[in-house]
Amino acid sequence: MQRIVTYVVLVLAVLLASAAPAFAGEKWCEEDPVLTIDGRTVNYTASFPAAYLAGTTVNWTFHIPKNVLLATAITPPALGSPTIPSTVRIVRDLPAYWLLSKATVVTTVTFSANTSFATKTSVQGLNAAWTTYAGWSNKVQSFSTGYSTLPLLY
Repeated sequence: MQRIVTYVVLVLAVLLASAAPAFAGEKWCEEDPVLTIDGRTVNYTASFPAAYLAGTTVNWTFHIPKNVLLATAITPPALGSPTIPSTVRIVRDLPAYWLLSKATVVTTVTFSANTSFATKTSVQGLNAAWTTYAGWSNKVQSFSTGYSTLPLLY
């Protein structure tokens, strides 16, 4: 019995001694528009340090092929986050795609702010896993995402 008590005390001592205090990192704000293009959904996330929330606007432009049948973009309110001012535009200025080929969406995003700070933009969808791009406020960030136009290959 004394061995069991000694073992339990030793295990508790190791667990308590090895626990380190947790320090919270910098808080980030996120703005998350959702683009639906020809029935395919693409999720975007724009992130920046919460300290720069006041005075920051996130401006999105989605450049899509001329012959896309249906394209919508919405910015749902983020749960538990402050509202981030944003603009969303869809521009049909890319060449038309051919049936059974690959189409492209070119996304530009700008974090308009009073100062310079690091930003992150992520995209998931259109046959892509989450991809993250690093950037800076007040600089235009641009990236392309391609997708198959075959009806069954999302």
